[in-house]
Amino acid sequence: MRSLGDLIEVLQEQGRLARVEAEVSAEFEVTEIARRMIRESGRGNAAPAVLFGSVRGSAVPLAVNLLADEKRIHAAFRVKTLDEVTARLERLLDPREPEGWFDRLKPSPHAGAHPTKHNFQQRISWFSQR
Repeated sequence: MRSLGDLIEVLQEQGRLARVEAEVSAEFEVTEIARRMIRESGRGNAAPAVLFGSVRGSAVPLAVNLLADEKRIHAAFRVKTLDEVTARLERLLDPREPEGWFDRLKPSPHAGAHPTKHNFQQRISWFSQR
């Protein structure tokens, strides 16, 4: 998936997305609705993702339960195993800084696509390209 919107579209097409258009409270109703959907889905079955279109006090919709099972995680990150997701996150969040001035001149191991430490949007963009 290239974006959160892509994941939501795929889940919608697969029938694994429930939409709640009525206004809901983020503090009370969102969690209760999600909890009930999980309980109703039954043991061993992933509950549908839920997209709340109108959250009181918020200008943006809220999506929950998007990565409820391994299939969804694999599809969202385009991987075959959860170990691949772990490896990507470790590379993305690697806190090591170059040790000296010479190390700072070396090219990134990610061929110039490595994000800077302080630019979160670049990090997300870089991660989604992998």
